[in-house]
Amino acid sequence: MTKKKSNSLSVFLRIEGIVLIIAVLLVVVPAFLPRVLGYQTYHVVSGSMEPEIPVGSLVLAKAKEPADIIVGDIIVFRRAGSVVTHRVVEKKMEDEQFITKGDANEINDLQPVSFRELLGTVRHHYAYLGTLFGFFSTLFGKALLIGIIVIGVLLQFLAGKMQE
Repeated sequence: MTKKKSNSLSVFLRIEGIVLIIAVLLVVVPAFLPRVLGYQTYHVVSGSMEPEIPVGSLVLAKAKEPADIIVGDIIVFRRAGSVVTHRVVEKKMEDEQFITKGDANEINDLQPVSFRELLGTVRHHYAYLGTLFGFFSTLFGKALLIGIIVIGVLLQFLAGKMQE
């Protein structure tokens, strides 16, 4: 291979390696950044809050005192081992409960939400990102990210060897 072709190939491999590593960072950093900023992240798996919050959305919630919650707030709470995102339709301070309802549901939730079950209020939500981050939190998704990083590093190594 001529020196010019070798240099062109090594530059191409170096660029491809950098692109792969940056692609992984573009997935990993947004997944952890909200936690650094004090948010909890949740993946919406049902359509009870559509159209406001579509299935597959990533929800960013922040802790909030029950006393500061008002009717109309969208809250995140723990219910029977699951995390639920619904809107507050009534607040019962004396009973320390919220009455909630999914926007797409016809009736209020049958069971009130105890103040102790409150995880926070929804501050932001992003369509489709919950599904993407959910995939990358699986064993296969993590393996895929690691594999992409390894390929990126190998391309960098190969490009360096070609330039020697």
